[in-house]
Amino acid sequence: MIGHGLSNVEICLRLHLSMNTIKTHIRTAYRRIGVNTRAKAVIWAYRNGLVEENAEWVEEASPDVGDTPTRNEA
Repeated sequence: MIGHGLSNVEICLRLHLSMNTIKTHIRTAYRRIGVNTRAKAVIWAYRNGLVEENAEWVEEASPDVGDTPTRNEA
């Protein structure tokens, strides 16, 4: 999802997980693939075939702004 440009909030809403859970998984993934920035993670995803240019789930409507969780909710 990071490879497709989704923000942490968008990932949180799509997976129905808390923001802390998302951040923990992202940090773990960064360590495992040997990157330290989101941009490098995107590049890694492209180079390793994890990003499909026309993935159907990416084209789905983004969550409404009103559905964005606040810090206390996520």
